[in-house]
Amino acid sequence: MPGISSIAVSLATETAKITFDRALTGPREMVERIEELGFDAMLSDQNDATQLRSLTRMKEIQEWRHRFLWSIAFAAPVFLISMIAPKIPFTERIAHHFLIPGICVGHILVLILTTPAQFWIGRKFYRNAYMALKHGTATMDVLVMLGTSAAYFYSLGAMFFAMFNPEPAFMPLVFFDTSTMLIMFVSLGRYLENSAKGKTSSALTDLMSLAPSMATIYTDPAYTVEKRIPTELVQVGDIVKIVPGDKVPADGTVLRGSSSVDESAITGEPVPVLKQVGDSVIGGTVNALGTFDMSVTRAGKDTALAQIVKLVEDAQTSKAPIQAFADRVAGYLESFTYIHTIYRFVSLPSVFPSPATVIINSSHCFPKIINSVDLNIYEAVRNFHVDEPKSGEVSRRASTRYLHASFTATSTCSPSLATHPRHPTL
Repeated sequence: MPGISSIAVSLATETAKITFDRALTGPREMVERIEELGFDAMLSDQNDATQLRSLTRMKEIQEWRHRFLWSIAFAAPVFLISMIAPKIPFTERIAHHFLIPGICVGHILVLILTTPAQFWIGRKFYRNAYMALKHGTATMDVLVMLGTSAAYFYSLGAMFFAMFNPEPAFMPLVFFDTSTMLIMFVSLGRYLENSAKGKTSSALTDLMSLAPSMATIYTDPAYTVEKRIPTELVQVGDIVKIVPGDKVPADGTVLRGSSSVDESAITGEPVPVLKQVGDSVIGGTVNALGTFDMSVTRAGKDTALAQIVKLVEDAQTSKAPIQAFADRVAGYLESFTYIHTIYRFVSLPSVFPSPATVIINSSHCFPKIINSVDLNIYEAVRNFHVDEPKSGEVSRRASTRYLHASFTATSTCSPSLATHPRHPTL
């Protein structure tokens, strides 16, 4: 056939990709030629990709809605047990009832409720964070994973070490509610985000449904022989017959007849517009009562309806300049957050304690001191614990007070107090 440049046929997928010159031939001639050879042929639907994205978006909406509802089911009881129950006398006794030293009923309950929320509902965050780090990028999923994991594993470690605390009524500070609430709010945000995008996809589907599936064209110069063909086979120059109630298949100009056309779906005009010979008609509009013939001037992807769909798709997939700037700033913020977190962890006194911190944190020896010395000596030791070293040396006043109580402290406090190099008087 004249006008065809190349053909690539895939027998596995039963498709063919044809490059041709529209000035010499068109899709309808190629389809007719293929059918003459004994094969069935039809144009690949240009809207398949858009409709597939719409279906994928709907699945994501359902998935995040499911995750959000489950996260509420776990976060709500955790919040009640952690924040509300300790404020009510009856529930406070139940929540703070110790099963074993350092472990109470409330902490066990929130641990049981937080674990599935962290690793079942939050598994998508872990998977996305792993993929992002694997490609050398830091996304919001990485921040969510780090924040929830830090709260969960810190709380788990605090409960474990609380079992070895010498104080029988010691209760660790846990943050299980932080993990569940964070997962719940992020899931809500993802659900709302995908819902908004889903509405755009639905709007695209509605726009594409405006175009009719079939059209009636004249196949002879006398305009007497009619033929029904798929709309995607309509070409520029075809003469199309429009009867009452038909949708206009492409953009064109009225040749014969007149009618009123409802253009509200395209232009927003609520009143039908009168179309006479020489007037332009838009593809996707609906004919009212009259009958007219039109000459196609734009077909396929060149119609006004196709251009509107393309603009909406581009707006949905592309980023605005301010959004790109916000993403770039967010990347710097994430890097700063990681560096600052590592710095704070390394510089924490609880990880690398100073001599003053060791003394202050050793206040658990006070009850033993009270049993061995009188109240005056206890006050002296307590005052010493308030004083911290200045310029690498213990203040003279604090050293003197500590010497008066050293005979008791060396025998009742932890060995680290009695042998610390910064305080040789012990």
